[in-house]
Amino acid sequence: MDMNVRSFGGETLLSSTVGINANGDPDNSCPFDHSAGRDLATKVLGCTSGDTQALGGGISYVAPGMKGQYTQELIFGAEYEVMPDVTVGANYVHRSLPSVIEDMSTDGGSNYLIGNPSANYDDEAGKLEAQANALMTGSDADRSLAALYQSRASQLRAVKFVDPPSRNYDALQVSAKTRATRNSLLTATYTYSRAMGNYPGLFSTETNQLDPNITAQYDLPDLMPNRYGPSGLDRPHNLKVDGFYQFDLEKAGLLILGASVRAQSGVPSNTLAAHPIYGQDESYLLPRGAIYRSPASATVDTHVSYGYQLGKTTRLEGFIEIFNLFDQQPEVSVDETYTKSSSLPIVGGDVQDLPHAKATIGRRQTSSVIIKNLNYGKTTARQTPLTGQLGFRLTF
Repeated sequence: MDMNVRSFGGETLLSSTVGINANGDPDNSCPFDHSAGRDLATKVLGCTSGDTQALGGGISYVAPGMKGQYTQELIFGAEYEVMPDVTVGANYVHRSLPSVIEDMSTDGGSNYLIGNPSANYDDEAGKLEAQANALMTGSDADRSLAALYQSRASQLRAVKFVDPPSRNYDALQVSAKTRATRNSLLTATYTYSRAMGNYPGLFSTETNQLDPNITAQYDLPDLMPNRYGPSGLDRPHNLKVDGFYQFDLEKAGLLILGASVRAQSGVPSNTLAAHPIYGQDESYLLPRGAIYRSPASATVDTHVSYGYQLGKTTRLEGFIEIFNLFDQQPEVSVDETYTKSSSLPIVGGDVQDLPHAKATIGRRQTSSVIIKNLNYGKTTARQTPLTGQLGFRLTF
């Protein structure tokens, strides 16, 4: 439904910049009082419009021969019982996204087509060009249709030049399981994995954009640089340990004690700027995930339950669960917005280039250096603190 509304509904975006001169500096031509509350928007709209851009307004064209999007997964593994009640295993997982459906613009946002990024549509473009040539000697309506066919053929020929989308997950997992007694179980799993690519999927964890198959990534050429790197959920190291022991108190009931340990790497963060057309956090100033990764985190969760048999098939159970028993609260995310100013990606850049990044207005780069967000790199979220849960269950 999102695609129906946005791609086939003629959605239009009109944006104007006010109060800023050609160099990207405030020109004091649009004074207003922030205390005006709801009247603020009215006052801003009353200012003289500066740089104005229109985006959209057309109907997206669906590329002929477009292939469906799908995920491919390969798993190889083995498990072996090395001694009674002790099992070890290992497996390798490769998951990829061989085919992607996305909307693209090859003419700066004036027209959009939906297809497979980097696919070769030259054959289909040739068919449209042949139809256009046959219509060129006809009526005005025929020539208008021929111009449309020529435009679409040009768009199709340009698709093969965009960066191919990639989203790869590779993991090596080893595990062990033992039942030391008939009343206990202990399992442990360690996974080393990497999630790399330039395409986040139907949802972008970095920009929080939820526009399945019509994300911003392939809309404009200057949105694509610096996108390849570790994904927003890349955690190379992951350890899980779970165990429980049950005490059979016979007629007095059943007591169960359990615990879980989770330890994992932090996630990478990005260095983002606003895009002059697509807005905040759409421009990757530096390569994805290249600067910082949050620290590793760990939790210990516990479970205690007591069940009493009320009848042959009826049991009453009460339980207490404590999550993050040691109340560890490491940082899990930081502010990735380096600047709220519009600026284009620094292709292949590093942290030394940031002080020299220039602001842009519309599609024009200015001589003004961008203004750094003072909160950039500071903690925005921590691991959930110690919490508890008390519950009762009646099973019958």
